[in-house]
Amino acid sequence: MAVKFGINQFLDKYDEAIKRALQKKIIAEKDIDDVLRGVFRVMIKLGMLDAEELNPYSKIGKNNEPEPWKLEKNKKIVREVTQKSIVLLKMKPSHYQLIGKRLNQLWSSAN
Repeated sequence: MAVKFGINQFLDKYDEAIKRALQKKIIAEKDIDDVLRGVFRVMIKLGMLDAEELNPYSKIGKNNEPEPWKLEKNKKIVREVTQKSIVLLKMKPSHYQLIGKRLNQLWSSAN
């Protein structure tokens, strides 16, 4: 279901769940294509698909240098940025207007 709602980063194992969702037709290959398009867009913007010498981020953590976010002088700003970027969601269906062509299918499979 996360794929349907625009979540494209997973920190746990998701391959079996994706396969089951495809088999049950909860998601389609197009949904996966849409997610991957977004992931690749970010990777391209970050230079992750460029040659190492062209990627400004490729040297982070190399040559026995610590990552910049681990340096004592940066910890305060790293903590602040992290706290401001956290988004907490709590679903309260009575407080949201849900719209869409496939709402009933999505809602029933989510519950």
